[in-house]
Amino acid sequence: MLAPTALGADVTEVPFTSSGTWTVPAGVSTIDVLVVGGGGGGTVRGGGGGGQVTVCSGLVVIQGHVLTATVGSGGAAADSFVGGSGGTSSVSLAGTAACSASGGAGGRGGQNDATPDYYAGGASGNGNAGGISGFVLGGGGGGGAGAAGGDLTLVGSTPFAGAGGAGVTPGSRPAPGLFSDVTATFYGGGGGGGTYPLTPGAGNPGAGGTGGGGAGADRVPAAPTAGAANTGGGGGGSSVRSGLDVAAGAGGSGYVAIRHVAVPPTPTPAPTATPAGTSPSVPPTPLRPLAGTTRAASATGRVTTVGTLPDGATTVSQTARTGRSSAARGALAMARAKSARATCTIEARTYRCSVVLTRGIWTLSTVASGPSGVVATSSRRVVVRGISRPVAVTG
Repeated sequence: MLAPTALGADVTEVPFTSSGTWTVPAGVSTIDVLVVGGGGGGTVRGGGGGGQVTVCSGLVVIQGHVLTATVGSGGAAADSFVGGSGGTSSVSLAGTAACSASGGAGGRGGQNDATPDYYAGGASGNGNAGGISGFVLGGGGGGGAGAAGGDLTLVGSTPFAGAGGAGVTPGSRPAPGLFSDVTATFYGGGGGGGTYPLTPGAGNPGAGGTGGGGAGADRVPAAPTAGAANTGGGGGGSSVRSGLDVAAGAGGSGYVAIRHVAVPPTPTPAPTATPAGTSPSVPPTPLRPLAGTTRAASATGRVTTVGTLPDGATTVSQTARTGRSSAARGALAMARAKSARATCTIEARTYRCSVVLTRGIWTLSTVASGPSGVVATSSRRVVVRGISRPVAVTG
């Protein structure tokens, strides 16, 4: 795990270039996760497929729980037959995968000239097909996370190998959540196919797909390139078997990143001096924290809190307020204060409060009361970025 990075005022990213663990810090109740599977390895002519690219938003977590991030390895290159498949990347809690992305398939070699896999590119982790060949003169490109690999074409006897399929950006995935701003970094490109022209150097190997895909090789050029590390790019196809020429390129390793709304530090109150000749006052007994889980529906902006009614409490109320402050900057800053009151119900000692919030940064206050007064309270911050966009909850 690399060091967490603050992205602006509200979001923190925890990146993983290799497998590791992460403990949920205080105040974090939901996370968004990016996972990229490892790229498939190239082989004789055939390029490897790119890894799948997945974003999972709004995963509910609990402070202190340990999450395991697994970064899939790149598939091994092969000097004939089939390249190695890339490994699956995932984020798991208690051994159960909460978000995962499959690795790309390896490129296809000669296979004793059997069709239809004769020098074809490998499929991507999400199923985009590799390019086809069927001729000894060149191979197909590996499928990318965003597009299929290119097929071999011939102009006379001059081969043009298939290019690797393009990868995708996290911001283009369904429900990208806190990764919606990542629109220029691509992952999961397919590897380009290699060529074996009748005249050495006359071939046109395939380019690697955008998103880390490795380029293919000709009979007498530079070696094919491997998929870029931590992109899930497929490896490039070689010209002929290693030992006779250059080996194919291996697939690039996968990647995992966790993002969450940054938790503001709790200010430490300054100590109050006791005047000489007086005794310090005894502070009142603090109210108990009101336990509960708050979840949000991004499609509607509805925020729901569910918990157990504490002993001594008979009613629950909840209000939401927002307004301009030094902490509310940019597009979410409110020009004037707004408030909303939730609808709360109690059934068998379980309370449920629900409220629809508009775009903004809200403070959600929940109070449990009984015959003797207020028994327990809780406060959470809710960031609503707009209907059908992610809703983040902290506290």
